[in-house]
Amino acid sequence: MFQLATSAELTCYSSLLAFVTVTAAVTELRRRTLRNSPASPKEAFEQNLDHTGHRSSVCCRSIVVSICGGIVLLFIVLTGWTWLPLKFAPGAQSQTCTIMSGVDRARFYSNLGGFTHTVLTFSPTAQKLIEAGFLEEWNYNQVEALQSFRLAAELDPSASMAPFGEAYALGPGANRALTNTRMPYPSFSPDDLPACREASKRAMRLAQAALAAKPNSDLAKKELAYASAAMHRFEADHEDSAWAAAESSYGIAFRDIGQTWQDPHALAMAAEAFMNVRQWDYQHENGTLTWAAQQAHELILEVLHVQPHNPLALHLHMHLVEATSALRAEQLTAAEAEGSAERIAFGKGPWWIGFGHLLHMPSHIFLRIGRYHDAVQANIHAYAADLADEGRCQTPYGPDHNMAMLISAAAMAGEVGTAETYSRRLTNLAKNFPQATVAAGGPHREASFLLLTWTMHGRWQDILKSPHPGPDDRGLCPARTNAYALAVWQFARTMALAAAAGGASPAAAAQNVTDELAALEAAAANIDPEEPTVPGLGMGIYGCDYHSLGTIYVLVGRARLLILKGQPAAAEGLLKQAVQIEKGMGYMEPPRLLQPVRHYLGYLLLHLGRFQDAQQVFEEDLVEHPDNGFALHGLIQSLNAQSPLSHGTADLRLKLQTALEHADVPLTSACPAFAS
Repeated sequence: MFQLATSAELTCYSSLLAFVTVTAAVTELRRRTLRNSPASPKEAFEQNLDHTGHRSSVCCRSIVVSICGGIVLLFIVLTGWTWLPLKFAPGAQSQTCTIMSGVDRARFYSNLGGFTHTVLTFSPTAQKLIEAGFLEEWNYNQVEALQSFRLAAELDPSASMAPFGEAYALGPGANRALTNTRMPYPSFSPDDLPACREASKRAMRLAQAALAAKPNSDLAKKELAYASAAMHRFEADHEDSAWAAAESSYGIAFRDIGQTWQDPHALAMAAEAFMNVRQWDYQHENGTLTWAAQQAHELILEVLHVQPHNPLALHLHMHLVEATSALRAEQLTAAEAEGSAERIAFGKGPWWIGFGHLLHMPSHIFLRIGRYHDAVQANIHAYAADLADEGRCQTPYGPDHNMAMLISAAAMAGEVGTAETYSRRLTNLAKNFPQATVAAGGPHREASFLLLTWTMHGRWQDILKSPHPGPDDRGLCPARTNAYALAVWQFARTMALAAAAGGASPAAAAQNVTDELAALEAAAANIDPEEPTVPGLGMGIYGCDYHSLGTIYVLVGRARLLILKGQPAAAEGLLKQAVQIEKGMGYMEPPRLLQPVRHYLGYLLLHLGRFQDAQQVFEEDLVEHPDNGFALHGLIQSLNAQSPLSHGTADLRLKLQTALEHADVPLTSACPAFAS
């Protein structure tokens, strides 16, 4: 039940013990030295006791004090109290939580909802920590996974699965691609290889020793196979071609382990390895799966058939299919993983203990299939789990990403109040999540989502009251300047001034918008182009592509000014250009653009009386963003305009009602951002 202190802590405690002993001796000697000076009644009483032999000598007195101090300090060491090191640690004064010991961590993870991963260990605490380590790694929380595996290794140095877990947590993953140098976002660089190799070799030695001691143990044989696969994996050179081959071999090895020992976890880890061969790039140009992705897909389905609530298989299933699109006639669609999303969102599993990223994951699918409110709720659960992690001095994984998904889904569902609340919380991310591993590369002041939400829903007065962005304001991704935040502010103001132009003279209104648009153009021109990130296509999953977003805002702003000037036909080309830029930005979760440009274009076509063209635009948008209220509203309008007596809109009206069931503002237009 106790956790031993580290050698550094023992040194600290020993030094303190020596200090207590010497201090006690000096104090006693000083007291005796001063005995000939005039004494208080209390001191006289003590001197009399010493003289008559009823109190010990200076040495005995010091020994007594030292023994008492030693007992106290030994208790501190054995119980794993952490207050003493923290008291003198940098920044300790602001520490509001207590770092969990191995015993406390194991106690927290004691009820994992039926999840087990049995390993060879004499320590029940180490067993629980290794299980927690696997779950944290499948939660993509490398920091906490590594902590659990290392604590397990301290408790049982003979358990091979503890160093295996260290190597596993330090290695590449779906969101950690190969890079030549360590990046500000999750990555796997040559600097990471030595630690992975050392841990995997240590696991190999321990597994060999365990099998030698228990030659007939199936578990020992399986753990040796785990360690062997890891060691061969990390022997590969850090080069794309060499690593892809090694990762494929690693996947094949784990597939064999899973089939030999009927181990669903190993089969899921094999699928993970095959997905690592080309992270976030699973299909050929014709929409069919690559060989590695096909292996992963088959393994995921196999695991879910025998173990429907396998955390890793559920997680991988959602990632494998989420970026697919029916517009591109691909082999898979996001809807395939709806059941996997529902199992996490509404089923029983270990994730409910507080694995924030797993709790958030269903939103990746719900957002893609039009279940926006369910996406909001999934991320509210994730937010609560992330806050709880902070309270335990644990490191949440990517709370900024979870909140961005929440805001995007809420804005699309018309849940404006929720979008506003979490936009403000995202602005205060660094304050609320000081421990957080921020997916995009570091805590900063996010200042764009609130303005974009207000623009999307026509909250013009809120926009016009919004202050000028400060020097520390940014978007979600790190940037050197506040240029993007400034461009968003100017864009929102351009749209707000155009919408408010009805009460002013046309010339004055147009001039106000023209001036604001010029400021927007200047701000957008100052946005630095970004370097592509990996993994992912285009700018990658860690890239925001603010330069392209700024260009889109400028094109939409120019189109709005042309509409204000009574030249809507001229605005069409600008919006079509913006649509093409948006399409070229590639998949991102959530979409890089809060509101699709097709909403603007469809609205314009409606008001030009080109109802069939508007219908096509809204139908295309509903393929990419199913059942969103904006496109449904526009599609109903376009169909009614073509055939006022048409009964074909009844189903669409029911869908619209369902889409806006949780909305807190009425939706009266396909694009309130363009409405006056």
